[in-house]
Amino acid sequence: MKKVNKYPLKWETKQTIELPIGAQIISCKSKDDETPAIYAVVDPTEDMTQPVVIVMLATYAEVDDHDLEHLKFLNTVKLKKKENGVLTTKYMVHVFVGVD
Repeated sequence: MKKVNKYPLKWETKQTIELPIGAQIISCKSKDDETPAIYAVVDPTEDMTQPVVIVMLATYAEVDDHDLEHLKFLNTVKLKKKENGVLTTKYMVHVFVGVD
């Protein structure tokens, strides 16, 4: 039986996360608009993982057409960044998954 797992993301434009082989990414959300995470349906008995590229682009960010050919849009999330407990920035971030 499969289950849905949560994979927290970092505040980075491009990052690679490890997902179990065969994982099916279903969404990207942010809890309290602060911490984005990928949610994926996975086989909990699968021990092997594969790297998955995640790209997060803020509104108005520049992106090369060639790069877009290798990305699949996943979702847009609202994020707030706090430093020392103080809200410093609000973002609308567009999350993409790398594809071959």
